[in-house]
Amino acid sequence: MPQAAATPAAPYILLIEDHPGDVQLLTEAFATNRSEVVIHAVATVKDAVLWLRGEGPPASRRRPSLIVLDLILPGAPGTAALVRLKATDAWRTIPVVVLSASNRDEDRIECSAYGAAQFMSKPHSFAGYLQCAADLQRAIVRRS
Repeated sequence: MPQAAATPAAPYILLIEDHPGDVQLLTEAFATNRSEVVIHAVATVKDAVLWLRGEGPPASRRRPSLIVLDLILPGAPGTAALVRLKATDAWRTIPVVVLSASNRDEDRIECSAYGAAQFMSKPHSFAGYLQCAADLQRAIVRRS
């Protein structure tokens, strides 16, 4: 998977997304915006938890600056990941941005109640992904 250009101190994003096309579009959008980030993508809640525990490749030993979370995932919904992240002391302070195809107010309210920092709708064009990457980059900067 292509990575956005990054320095060793670049922000690290854990992307929990099961659609390879969405992973690629977001990664390319960060690169096109010349955002210095490192993105590690996993497809399931289980993989995300293993990665955060450091039970993955050596790069997984680095704490993410931001977690970007899809709601509809295989095995367990994204809300299950959000609840677990916010209930675990070691991960509670990592901001989570939900990036979902859902536009339902109920999902926005639920994610906010579970501790999501922000809820964003998935873009329908590459221009939308460019804006999404810029918004996520600003979210990282605001929280650093």
